[in-house]
Amino acid sequence: MGATGWSYFVPYQADINAALQALRQDVFESGKYFHLSDIVPFADDIMNIMPEGFADMLQQDAEELGLDDLPEPTTIEELLELNAESGTHSILDIEGISATPGFASAAPLSVDQLLELFGTEQPNHAQVEAKIHDIYDLRERWQGTYVIVYKDREPEEILFVGYSGD
Repeated sequence: MGATGWSYFVPYQADINAALQALRQDVFESGKYFHLSDIVPFADDIMNIMPEGFADMLQQDAEELGLDDLPEPTTIEELLELNAESGTHSILDIEGISATPGFASAAPLSVDQLLELFGTEQPNHAQVEAKIHDIYDLRERWQGTYVIVYKDREPEEILFVGYSGD
């Protein structure tokens, strides 16, 4: 399937991890993430472009694995366990904050990166939005980045951006 890029602007709060966890909960409750059961309809969609029998085999595999009748997870942890290596293709795959880039964590840009991308250490919303695709390129899959967004020299938002999933 491949990885999926994602980005979210949230209101600023000094505790970046608290902002991340609140965002993760909001995304989980909204259901805006990859559901394993989404694979089942995909089998029908590829019938015409794959070798004969491939889509049927995929459908059969999904049924044997119980993917067509999966219960909805009640917690983020259950979802992550259920989706395993497939991931959620969302911020839910990022579990915490780190000072440096790492698996399943979001890290800030360095001062040098901020200056190179935005020409300032305090970028505004328009500057950050214009460079989101450049920010994606600074991290590996399954890693996130956060950027504090300023308005009138005061923190206003936090952008979380990255890509995850297989």
